[in-house]
Amino acid sequence: MGIKKEPGLYFKVPILDNVRYFDVRILTIDTAEPERFLTSEKKNVLVDLFVKWRIADVRQYYVSVGGDEVRAQTRLLQTVNDGLRAEFGNRTVHDVVSGERDKIMELMRQKANEDAGKIGVEVFDVRMKRVDLPQEVSESVYRRMDAERKRVANELRSTGAAEAERIRADADRQREIIVAQAYRDAQRIKGEGDGPALPCYRRCRCIEALCAPSAPRVKRNGRQISPAMGNVLLTAFALMLVIEGILPFLVPGIWRETFRRLTEMTDGQIRFIGLTSMLAGLLLLYFVRRL
Repeated sequence: MGIKKEPGLYFKVPILDNVRYFDVRILTIDTAEPERFLTSEKKNVLVDLFVKWRIADVRQYYVSVGGDEVRAQTRLLQTVNDGLRAEFGNRTVHDVVSGERDKIMELMRQKANEDAGKIGVEVFDVRMKRVDLPQEVSESVYRRMDAERKRVANELRSTGAAEAERIRADADRQREIIVAQAYRDAQRIKGEGDGPALPCYRRCRCIEALCAPSAPRVKRNGRQISPAMGNVLLTAFALMLVIEGILPFLVPGIWRETFRRLTEMTDGQIRFIGLTSMLAGLLLLYFVRRL
């Protein structure tokens, strides 16, 4: 059996020689249906993959598989599937999907290449295009994810409710403290105001006690005032106004000089004059009452 790789003209013996053509380009094995594998968590996953390979030794390839490309692809897929089944059985779904995906692919390429050498082919690459969960597993995963999210949501709600309760309790405590402090300050200010006012209250009480005996008589005398007495009082008030107006009317200069002197007096002098007038009026009232 001769192998010709270079282009050109060659001779063959009819009936004795048979020519077979083999494609030595890089070929692709693409699975039509995803394969099912079991992980270390006892969960099934569906894997869709492809393999890049080419014929490396035409003689060995022809002897091993009779030059049949389908048989070669079947054997390569069997090797890859067996290797993936062993690798997936030692790993979780997370490792298969993201954690150790590249590592698994490199291991599978090496193992497939070792077995492919026995049939005269070489494996360049093994790749997983897609890794899915079966429908029943997906629903279970979704239910578990939903339960997990609900659990997290309940934990967050519980934490929020506890925090809100703590904030409300702290606010109530602060309110009680502020109200107590305000009441204390109000009582202190009230006490500070009541202290100076107590002597005034005492003096008022004393004056009230002194005036209490004469109060009924004053009320009785007030009820006994006749219209004639009212006329007398009005006449006295009118005479006082007349007397007050005579001085500025007759001698305005003297009245002006008197007013000027009054404005020049000190507060003590004015108080003395007022006190003297008040005492004179009280004495006059006393004598009038005695009469």
